Amino acid sequence: MKIGTFQFACDHNIENNFISIERGIREAIQNRVELLLMPECALCGYFEEMIDDKGKYEIEKQDYYQEKLQHIIDRTSMTLVFGRIQSIGDDVCNVVAILRPNSGSSYYAKRALWGWDKNNFAAGKEKGFFVIGGVKIGTRICYEADFPEYFRELFAESIPIALVSFAHSGERDDIDRYEMMKGLLQTRAFENAMFVVSANSISGNQLTPTAIIDPNGRVIGIASRREEELLVFDYEEPPYQFGRQGRMEHSKYLCNIKQSQQ
Repeated sequence: MKIGTFQFACDHNIENNFISIERGIREAIQNRVELLLMPECALCGYFEEMIDDKGKYEIEKQDYYQEKLQHIIDRTSMTLVFGRIQSIGDDVCNVVAILRPNSGSSYYAKRALWGWDKNNFAAGKEKGFFVIGGVKIGTRICYEADFPEYFRELFAESIPIALVSFAHSGERDDIDRYEMMKGLLQTRAFENAMFVVSANSISGNQLTPTAIIDPNGRVIGIASRREEELLVFDYEEPPYQFGRQGRMEHSKYLCNIKQSQQ
């Protein structure tokens, strides 16, 4: 399976974001990508402020452009995973939408809420995984990467690939923060013996990389911090080397201990 991750500058102009997403899809099609990841709030831009008027999210306009994206995906063999703000029942949530060809859309709503997110959104309730081509895929959003437990959930479900959408940038450059977040993603991959694929916006100075990391914590692809870019890799389940097998056995043991104590 070919997996791609696309970074671009997301802002609050939904039409412009749609054009960028469409451009990323076209490039992914040329590279025969079957699963394409995009940043948190890719369609609407991330709101770094407290929002009292939910109309500011333009949810109906997001719905309209998501439908246009669905029509594009319907003509491909690609699954698209991208961030937006979505109404779910009476709640407003920060979600990644999962669009499959000629199928209904599904969503994973962010659960780790703090700061602006905690004020603006309701926490999700789903564990966040789906299946494509017989492979289980996990989804996580930004701040959730700070907590190993969100990835342990995926490990417990025998999920080999975690997709993580970010909107993590700053007005000031902070290379130490960037390197720390890269190391954190490598740790999530290493401790759970899974691939981790991230996508971050390039609006502002990137504080988390758009990257592809293998189950041994090695970075096998990383995008420039300031340029629109598509990364692609061929996913194949690697052989269970000695060290990885040991991590998996002990992790299964620790997960079983936790479950027995509940």
